[in-house]
Amino acid sequence: MRLLFCAICLLCLTFFANAQVSLGVSGGANMTYWKWKIKTLNYDIGFDPAIGWRSAAVADWRFSPILGLRAELGYQVLSNRMELTFTTPADPEGESGRYNEHYHCWTSSLLAGITPFRNKKMYFLAGTSAARISAGWSRVSGDLVEPGAPTRKKIDLENFNRTQYFADFGAGMRFPVGKGTLITEVRYQAGLSNLASVPTVDARISTLGLNVGYLVQL
Repeated sequence: MRLLFCAICLLCLTFFANAQVSLGVSGGANMTYWKWKIKTLNYDIGFDPAIGWRSAAVADWRFSPILGLRAELGYQVLSNRMELTFTTPADPEGESGRYNEHYHCWTSSLLAGITPFRNKKMYFLAGTSAARISAGWSRVSGDLVEPGAPTRKKIDLENFNRTQYFADFGAGMRFPVGKGTLITEVRYQAGLSNLASVPTVDARISTLGLNVGYLVQL
Protein backbone atom coordinates (compact mmCIF):
# COMPACT_ATOMS: atom_id res chain seq x y z
CA MET A 1 0.00 0.00 0.00
CA ARG A 2 2.79 2.43 0.86
CA LEU A 3 4.53 1.58 -2.40
CA LEU A 4 1.34 2.26 -4.35
CA PHE A 5 0.83 5.60 -2.55
CA CYS A 6 4.42 6.64 -3.32
CA ALA A 7 3.98 5.62 -6.96
CA ILE A 8 0.79 7.73 -7.26
CA CYS A 9 2.51 10.74 -5.67
CA LEU A 10 5.48 10.35 -8.01
CA LEU A 11 3.16 10.12 -11.00
CA CYS A 12 1.32 13.29 -9.96
CA LEU A 13 4.58 15.17 -9.44
CA THR A 14 5.78 14.03 -12.86
CA PHE A 15 2.58 15.24 -14.49
CA PHE A 16 2.77 18.66 -12.84
CA ALA A 17 6.51 19.00 -13.52
CA ASN A 18 5.97 18.35 -17.23
CA ALA A 19 2.74 20.35 -17.49
CA GLN A 20 2.42 23.57 -19.43
CA VAL A 21 1.08 26.10 -16.94
CA SER A 22 -0.89 29.17 -18.03
CA LEU A 23 -2.43 31.96 -15.99
CA GLY A 24 -5.05 34.48 -17.00
CA VAL A 25 -8.50 35.92 -16.55
CA SER A 26 -11.94 35.27 -18.01
CA GLY A 27 -15.30 36.96 -17.88
CA GLY A 28 -18.68 37.05 -19.53
CA ALA A 29 -22.44 36.94 -19.23
CA ASN A 30 -24.67 34.15 -17.98
CA MET A 31 -28.38 33.46 -18.23
CA THR A 32 -29.71 32.17 -14.90
CA TYR A 33 -32.63 29.72 -14.84
CA TRP A 34 -34.63 29.37 -11.61
CA LYS A 35 -36.87 26.71 -10.11
CA TRP A 36 -38.66 27.81 -6.95
CA LYS A 37 -41.34 25.25 -6.07
CA ILE A 38 -43.45 25.40 -2.92
CA LYS A 39 -44.00 21.71 -2.18
CA THR A 40 -47.04 22.05 0.07
CA LEU A 41 -48.93 23.94 -2.67
CA ASN A 42 -47.32 22.12 -5.63
CA TYR A 43 -46.72 25.56 -7.08
CA ASP A 44 -43.71 27.07 -8.83
CA ILE A 45 -43.36 30.82 -8.36
CA GLY A 46 -42.30 31.14 -11.98
CA PHE A 47 -39.22 33.35 -12.02
CA ASP A 48 -38.12 34.27 -15.54
CA PRO A 49 -34.48 33.81 -16.59
CA ALA A 50 -32.30 36.90 -16.33
CA ILE A 51 -28.81 37.92 -17.35
CA GLY A 52 -25.98 38.09 -14.82
CA TRP A 53 -22.21 38.14 -15.19
CA ARG A 54 -19.09 36.32 -14.07
CA SER A 55 -15.35 37.07 -13.84
CA ALA A 56 -12.54 34.77 -12.70
CA ALA A 57 -8.81 34.29 -12.30
CA VAL A 58 -7.75 31.17 -14.20
CA ALA A 59 -4.90 28.67 -13.77
CA ASP A 60 -4.60 26.07 -16.52
CA TRP A 61 -2.35 22.99 -16.53
CA ARG A 62 -1.91 21.01 -19.75
CA PHE A 63 -0.38 17.62 -19.02
CA SER A 64 -0.46 16.56 -22.68
CA PRO A 65 -1.88 17.84 -25.97
CA ILE A 66 -5.11 16.02 -25.06
CA LEU A 67 -5.56 16.35 -21.28
CA GLY A 68 -5.58 19.40 -19.01
CA LEU A 69 -6.84 20.70 -15.67
CA ARG A 70 -8.41 24.10 -14.95
CA ALA A 71 -8.82 25.89 -11.60
CA GLU A 72 -10.79 29.13 -11.26
CA LEU A 73 -11.54 31.65 -8.51
CA GLY A 74 -14.15 34.22 -9.36
CA TYR A 75 -17.13 36.44 -8.66
CA GLN A 76 -20.57 35.81 -10.13
CA VAL A 77 -23.97 37.49 -10.12
CA LEU A 78 -27.07 35.28 -10.47
CA SER A 79 -30.24 37.12 -11.47
CA ASN A 80 -33.94 36.54 -12.01
CA ARG A 81 -36.96 38.65 -12.89
CA MET A 82 -40.74 38.57 -12.80
CA GLU A 83 -43.38 40.69 -14.50
CA LEU A 84 -46.16 41.49 -12.03
CA THR A 85 -49.63 43.03 -12.37
CA PHE A 86 -51.97 43.75 -9.46
CA THR A 87 -55.64 44.37 -10.23
CA THR A 88 -58.68 45.25 -8.13
CA PRO A 89 -62.40 45.59 -8.96
CA ALA A 90 -61.94 49.35 -8.80
CA ASP A 91 -58.84 49.20 -11.04
CA PRO A 92 -59.25 46.34 -13.56
CA GLU A 93 -56.22 47.46 -15.60
CA GLY A 94 -54.10 47.23 -12.46
CA GLU A 95 -50.60 48.32 -11.67
CA SER A 96 -47.73 46.67 -13.53
CA GLY A 97 -44.01 46.50 -13.00
CA ARG A 98 -40.96 44.29 -12.82
CA TYR A 99 -39.40 42.56 -9.82
CA ASN A 100 -35.70 41.56 -10.04
CA GLU A 101 -33.34 39.71 -7.72
CA HIS A 102 -29.54 39.69 -7.90
CA TYR A 103 -27.39 37.32 -5.82
CA HIS A 104 -23.67 38.08 -5.54
CA CYS A 105 -21.39 35.03 -5.10
CA TRP A 106 -17.75 34.09 -4.64
CA THR A 107 -17.08 31.07 -6.81
CA SER A 108 -14.47 28.36 -7.38
CA SER A 109 -14.24 25.69 -10.08
CA LEU A 110 -12.14 22.62 -10.82
CA LEU A 111 -12.50 21.35 -14.39
CA ALA A 112 -10.94 18.71 -16.59
CA GLY A 113 -10.21 19.73 -20.16
CA ILE A 114 -10.09 17.35 -23.12
CA THR A 115 -8.81 18.34 -26.58
CA PRO A 116 -9.70 15.42 -28.85
CA PHE A 117 -9.18 16.98 -32.29
CA ARG A 118 -6.04 17.33 -34.36
CA ASN A 119 -6.14 21.09 -34.76
CA LYS A 120 -6.01 21.47 -30.91
CA LYS A 121 -8.27 24.52 -31.03
CA MET A 122 -11.55 23.06 -29.83
CA TYR A 123 -11.81 21.50 -26.36
CA PHE A 124 -14.40 20.26 -23.88
CA LEU A 125 -14.71 20.95 -20.14
CA ALA A 126 -16.35 19.01 -17.32
CA GLY A 127 -16.10 19.35 -13.56
CA THR A 128 -17.65 20.99 -10.54
CA SER A 129 -18.11 24.48 -9.12
CA ALA A 130 -19.03 25.91 -5.73
CA ALA A 131 -20.54 29.31 -4.99
CA ARG A 132 -20.89 31.17 -1.71
CA ILE A 133 -23.65 33.78 -1.75
CA SER A 134 -22.34 36.94 -0.10
CA ALA A 135 -25.37 39.21 -0.58
CA GLY A 136 -28.70 39.45 -2.35
CA TRP A 137 -30.62 42.49 -3.62
CA SER A 138 -34.13 42.97 -4.97
CA ARG A 139 -35.35 45.81 -7.17
CA VAL A 140 -38.81 46.92 -8.33
CA SER A 141 -39.73 49.16 -11.22
CA GLY A 142 -42.79 50.59 -12.95
CA ASP A 143 -46.03 51.08 -11.01
CA LEU A 144 -44.71 48.84 -8.20
CA VAL A 145 -42.52 51.68 -6.93
CA GLU A 146 -44.23 53.38 -4.02
CA PRO A 147 -43.67 57.14 -3.69
CA GLY A 148 -40.70 57.83 -1.44
CA ALA A 149 -39.84 54.13 -1.02
CA PRO A 150 -36.44 52.75 -2.09
CA THR A 151 -36.47 50.72 -5.30
CA ARG A 152 -33.58 48.50 -4.13
CA LYS A 153 -33.65 46.39 -0.95
CA LYS A 154 -31.26 43.90 0.61
CA ILE A 155 -32.55 40.30 0.71
CA ASP A 156 -32.53 38.49 4.05
CA LEU A 157 -30.55 35.27 3.45
CA GLU A 158 -31.52 33.58 6.73
CA ASN A 159 -33.59 30.87 4.99
CA PHE A 160 -31.10 30.32 2.16
CA ASN A 161 -28.43 27.68 1.71
CA ARG A 162 -25.71 30.16 0.92
CA THR A 163 -23.25 27.51 -0.32
CA GLN A 164 -24.27 26.10 -3.70
CA TYR A 165 -22.72 23.32 -5.81
CA PHE A 166 -22.90 22.85 -9.58
CA ALA A 167 -21.94 20.28 -12.21
CA ASP A 168 -20.20 22.06 -15.10
CA PHE A 169 -20.17 21.09 -18.78
CA GLY A 170 -18.81 23.18 -21.61
CA ALA A 171 -16.84 23.61 -24.81
CA GLY A 172 -14.42 26.22 -26.03
CA MET A 173 -12.00 27.37 -28.70
CA ARG A 174 -8.36 28.54 -28.41
CA PHE A 175 -6.81 31.22 -30.62
CA PRO A 176 -3.13 32.29 -30.37
CA VAL A 177 -3.02 36.06 -29.84
CA GLY A 178 0.31 37.79 -29.21
CA LYS A 179 2.24 35.96 -26.49
CA GLY A 180 -0.85 34.28 -25.10
CA THR A 181 -4.05 32.48 -26.01
CA LEU A 182 -7.56 33.89 -26.39
CA ILE A 183 -10.28 31.48 -25.25
CA THR A 184 -14.02 31.61 -25.90
CA GLU A 185 -16.28 29.20 -24.02
CA VAL A 186 -19.88 28.16 -23.60
CA ARG A 187 -20.58 26.56 -20.23
CA TYR A 188 -23.67 25.08 -18.58
CA GLN A 189 -23.87 24.81 -14.79
CA ALA A 190 -26.49 22.42 -13.42
CA GLY A 191 -27.50 23.22 -9.84
CA LEU A 192 -26.99 20.36 -7.38
CA SER A 193 -28.08 22.14 -4.17
CA ASN A 194 -31.39 23.35 -2.80
CA LEU A 195 -31.18 27.12 -2.52
CA ALA A 196 -33.84 27.14 0.22
CA SER A 197 -33.02 25.88 3.70
CA VAL A 198 -36.70 25.25 4.58
CA PRO A 199 -38.06 21.74 3.79
CA THR A 200 -41.24 23.04 2.14
CA VAL A 201 -39.38 24.68 -0.76
CA ASP A 202 -37.34 23.12 -3.57
CA ALA A 203 -35.28 25.86 -5.22
CA ARG A 204 -32.59 25.24 -7.84
CA ILE A 205 -30.35 27.42 -9.98
CA SER A 206 -28.79 26.58 -13.35
CA THR A 207 -26.83 28.87 -15.64
CA LEU A 208 -25.82 29.03 -19.29
CA GLY A 209 -22.83 31.29 -19.82
CA LEU A 210 -20.62 32.71 -22.55
CA ASN A 211 -17.08 33.54 -21.39
CA VAL A 212 -14.05 35.12 -23.02
CA GLY A 213 -10.57 34.93 -21.49
CA TYR A 214 -6.88 35.39 -22.09
CA LEU A 215 -4.14 33.04 -20.85
CA VAL A 216 -0.36 33.51 -20.82
CA GLN A 217 1.93 30.49 -20.57
CA LEU A 218 4.57 30.69 -17.84
